[in-house]
Amino acid sequence: MTDSPSSRWTRWDILVVILVLAGSVWLSRLPFHPPDPVGSEAPDTAFSSARALEHLQVIARGPHLPGSPEHERVRGYLLEQLRSLGLEAEYQQATWVRRWGGGASRAVALWNVVGRLPGTDPTGAVLVMAHYDPVPLSSGANDDGTNVAAILEAVRAIQAGPPLRNDLIVLLSDGEELGLMGASAFVDGHRWFPDVSVVLNLEMKGDAGASLMFETRPENGWVVRALAEADPHPVANSMSLAVYRRLPNDTDYSPFRDAGVQGLNFSSIGGPNLYHQSFDDLDHISPPTLQHQGLHVLSMTKHLGDEDLTEVEGREVAFVSLPLMGLIYFPPAWNWLGVVLAIVLAGTTAVVGLRQKKLSIKGMVAGLAVGILSLVISAGLSREIFRYVRDFHGEYGLLHGSAFHAEGWYFLAVVTLTLAVLLGAIGLLRRWLRIGELAWGGALIPLLAAVAVAWTMPLAAMNLVWPVLFGEAALLWYLVSLQTPPESAMTRAGRLLILGILSLPVVIFLWSVTELLWVAMSISLAPALAVLVTITALLLLPLLAPLEAPNRWWAPALGGVLTLLFVGLGILNSGATPDRPTPTPLYYVMDRDQGMAWWVTESDAEEEWLRERVPSTERVDHDETFLPQRVFFASADPVEAELPQVELVRDTIRDGRRHLRIAISSRIRAEVFTLRPAGESGAVLHAVNDREVAWTVEATPGEGGAGWPLRHWGDPGGPVTVDFSVPEEIQTVELLLEEGSYHGAEALLGPEAFARPPHLVSSIVGRSDVAVFGSRIRF
Repeated sequence: MTDSPSSRWTRWDILVVILVLAGSVWLSRLPFHPPDPVGSEAPDTAFSSARALEHLQVIARGPHLPGSPEHERVRGYLLEQLRSLGLEAEYQQATWVRRWGGGASRAVALWNVVGRLPGTDPTGAVLVMAHYDPVPLSSGANDDGTNVAAILEAVRAIQAGPPLRNDLIVLLSDGEELGLMGASAFVDGHRWFPDVSVVLNLEMKGDAGASLMFETRPENGWVVRALAEADPHPVANSMSLAVYRRLPNDTDYSPFRDAGVQGLNFSSIGGPNLYHQSFDDLDHISPPTLQHQGLHVLSMTKHLGDEDLTEVEGREVAFVSLPLMGLIYFPPAWNWLGVVLAIVLAGTTAVVGLRQKKLSIKGMVAGLAVGILSLVISAGLSREIFRYVRDFHGEYGLLHGSAFHAEGWYFLAVVTLTLAVLLGAIGLLRRWLRIGELAWGGALIPLLAAVAVAWTMPLAAMNLVWPVLFGEAALLWYLVSLQTPPESAMTRAGRLLILGILSLPVVIFLWSVTELLWVAMSISLAPALAVLVTITALLLLPLLAPLEAPNRWWAPALGGVLTLLFVGLGILNSGATPDRPTPTPLYYVMDRDQGMAWWVTESDAEEEWLRERVPSTERVDHDETFLPQRVFFASADPVEAELPQVELVRDTIRDGRRHLRIAISSRIRAEVFTLRPAGESGAVLHAVNDREVAWTVEATPGEGGAGWPLRHWGDPGGPVTVDFSVPEEIQTVELLLEEGSYHGAEALLGPEAFARPPHLVSSIVGRSDVAVFGSRIRF
């Protein structure tokens, strides 16, 4: 009953198939190659990554957390640079407060650096934005120093050319890593915000690769068309909109988006193991990525700077970057045309195949069953591979952007495993089933999925609809051409090549989507990756048919061997090294009143360096006020650290409550402090640095603890003021204050306190490398 015995295919046919597949993968990856970096000898009107790097070396020479002396240095440099470029530049100093976990409050005393360049005949303003604050302990060279430097270089290039029609506003925001504080403060209170017509925001999640445009507001037709026309290297896929809008993630563009301002949000996602890590430094910079981000800023700012900005909305479009075609965009409803055509092709193929007895109903149903079974088995085995290998990676759970430092071998293992499972299943059934039957039944899975995606996620649908359409066309060609004897070897090769061309869109769309999903979400989504690879292979089954030569077992066997090899290579490269260090959290806590101190960690890892300081790996409850519960800790030597200055500024009775204002000054220049009432005092937090804590205003005296604890970051330029109230009958108010010093930890504890061996680094997940000092304050 077989339609194409092994003798029908030759090794040359296998070679054609392999070349077509390799070429398709190469084509699919073309748009994701960033442009070459440009040297400092480039013309003044061009963007040069080399010139931008000169700024970056100043900005990212060390950690500069808000509230630290380095933060003050960096913001001073940025203000000076904007002024030297001819912009009207200033600080926006403000405190922004957000609700953070239940009733808790997070406040940041922030310093936005803003500048404005007037246009010749403005119809609005283009705002370009990046944040200059990093996560604690990080230099933030990539996130987001690269983009701050890119903006400075792009503005310089703009100033070297003709003046813009529209105003240009530069926002180098503060407090992004602490909750989008700077962008929120600009939207809420800066006098320039009402003039903003469109926003360009630059982010980074890693240190390499192309810069993707991943977010707009709805009604994006106008701005996407501008991107396609003006950007020399646009990389985008509206699938990111469909997915991102369903995730709890945000960037500095979010406050503008929520305020109704249209924009383009750019980010690179290559090298995600670097994201939010202490080793995000100048040694991990990609000049091509910097060049790509800079080209986005320069090209789009010049284009939008000369457009009429009175109307920047348009009907929402889907869009995708395709090799050799650039960015194409179209109404999402067009996906239904693809769905209808795919259904028509599937029906035509079924009719032709059944009439010519090349297909049977029983065989097509069996093909559907084989596809479903292969999909389930591949997803299950991929999940087990991930669960097995993660125990070899000490960094697992301690990275923000990926599961492991190096995931490429495991990604390849998922691909080869999935192909081995599907080809093995086909090998078992080829005695009774034809390739056409297996392919038609298997293609029914992505066809039904395409209908569902077109209905539920129209902005992402083209990534499945168009591969399904071309996959159905390839299957029809396979039945009417490659199964029609007689044929010479030359004729068969030509027909096979046409089949490969019809299969190109299948690989171009689905391989890029699979790789993007892996890089964006990590190998922890191995089952989902296996599903995508299975769908791709089901649509490619006609093209894969020649792999039966010389027999139907060599391909699945090779896939199995390669899977084991790739898993083994991944494990061999899993050890901690200076290039792939393991984050290890450790910090110091001291109770000033008791004169007691502890080393504290949240990790139970068996790292020798960590266990020398905290030998216990058993969490125990305790009664210590300033020690978090459920951590590992060991006694440490107390150190001398100046007490904070806390002044009672106001104490009045109003509406049956005692209203107090206190002013706090840290003598150890702590970047962060945490304040909370001691016991059940019924205290309600009202304001920080005169910024109202809005969600506690309506709290009643019975709702004790509203707004607490308060965690404050940064330097407001003087004492931190806190307004709160307690019931009138409370005579003595007791507060617990924790000061956290990052930049001053070495001076307080000694240079070796957190010095690690080369294969270990400080951890960004949870507290690390900070000296915390607790004090009780009574009024």
